[in-house]
Amino acid sequence: MFVPISAATDSSLTSVAAAVEQESAMSQEGDAPTTLGADSVSDEENHTAENSVDESDEENEPTNGDNSVPGPPSTTIQILRTTRLLFGPPVGSEDEPGSKVRQLLRLCIAPPDDSPCPYQAPRWPMECQVSPGRVLHIDNPPKSQELLYVASGYEPCPQPVGEDEGTVVYQYLPTSAVNYFCRSSWDGRGVQDEVVYPSLPAPLPADTTLKFDSRFESGNLAKAIRISECFYELHLRSDLYTGRHTQWYYFSVENMRTDLTYRFSIVNLSKKDSLYKHGLRPLMYSEREAEETGLGWIRSGFNIAYYRNTCYEDDDSDDGGRSYTLTFNVKFDQEGDRCYFAHCYPYTYTQLQDFLATIQEDPFRASVCRQRIFCLSQAGNQVYMLTITERWPTLTPEEKKPVIFLTARVHPGETPSSWIMQGIIDYLTSQEHSAQVLREKFIFKIIPMLNPDGVIVGNYRCSLSGKDLNRQYRVVVKDAFPIIWHVKTFLRRLVYIFWQPVAA
Repeated sequence: MFVPISAATDSSLTSVAAAVEQESAMSQEGDAPTTLGADSVSDEENHTAENSVDESDEENEPTNGDNSVPGPPSTTIQILRTTRLLFGPPVGSEDEPGSKVRQLLRLCIAPPDDSPCPYQAPRWPMECQVSPGRVLHIDNPPKSQELLYVASGYEPCPQPVGEDEGTVVYQYLPTSAVNYFCRSSWDGRGVQDEVVYPSLPAPLPADTTLKFDSRFESGNLAKAIRISECFYELHLRSDLYTGRHTQWYYFSVENMRTDLTYRFSIVNLSKKDSLYKHGLRPLMYSEREAEETGLGWIRSGFNIAYYRNTCYEDDDSDDGGRSYTLTFNVKFDQEGDRCYFAHCYPYTYTQLQDFLATIQEDPFRASVCRQRIFCLSQAGNQVYMLTITERWPTLTPEEKKPVIFLTARVHPGETPSSWIMQGIIDYLTSQEHSAQVLREKFIFKIIPMLNPDGVIVGNYRCSLSGKDLNRQYRVVVKDAFPIIWHVKTFLRRLVYIFWQPVAA
């Protein structure tokens, strides 16, 4: 969308988009801004009626004499209340150390000493279990081209048999008393292995049972059934608060043996057609391999087949109750390893925050890219907006710049969009001549992750509302779809304040 605007007034525009909470109290007269490293909290006291969103519709945060919300058990800092949170000073301006700001309602985790960008731990629905520690993957795929799988036509196509002929060795189905989102917390409700492993204890070293887990950011695996020593039937979890959309998978496997060839069958996929029919292979990541050789995600598996189940019906399917199976063989190179399998290269909410921190740590990139909190999601996760343009001192008030508005990751399972958006941001903030020309001609407004809640919990398509956000732009209920409401308000304000004929 291109809307010509005055570059001199872009600062007020971004404050419109970043108005995330109603002001419920003013700070005391002697309060000063709390800063962390190079970060600063900026406040604009002199908003006019025509350059700020009507805040009468903003939600009131409950307070009990204390404006802070309990955070995770880690080092935290109290941020001051404001309608905007800057990850750096406004482009082309200098902060005033004694400026008055208002207290923020949120607590942010203090970043490492070498990171000037504050970030917030992911917030989960209360019914979710979250394994301790963060899952980290190195970004180093093979240098050589990975070939597609060429089917021979003789691949085994086992039919699902379920618990009647197998043993459940992993089961994780987050449920609540009501089938809709109620509240969130920093780490869900903790880890309860007796729920995850109902039939077997944690595998002993001599045991040959694989140990599965998906209770981490973006993870998705609902159940694993051991059919034989080397054959496992896997069931994916549908999007939270729905009974549909089973396509994204991301889980870990431990306790493997190198002398066995394993077969995994994911039996409740919902898509009638799939790239697995045309040579796509599942992704695998080995922690041992990454540590020893520096190799990241690789395409793996053989005897790959994708087909419709003939004797199994599942309500998760979009195709008349029928489900589809992805089956493949895999061999592990090292024992005592922990391997991950995924539908596409994962890109988590925390990974996005890490990338935004690297942008802010680079002096040049930070000078042309301003990061703000655009709004909060249903679960209270921060939605970020980036403003990328050439340095303000090079502009004159008379100059007009069109706005290019970009968003990504409205569907959590479509991780390639995040990788593409990361490449766009990396390019637009670079010192390439063509990138500089673009920054001089345009103002880029970018929301790199529209659906952080869905990304965090491992959904494929929906947010915590149980709906596809890409189909909700006609809805006017803010509480149901807060991110879409803020996007519409922002774009409407762009058109309302700076309306001129759209450039051809």
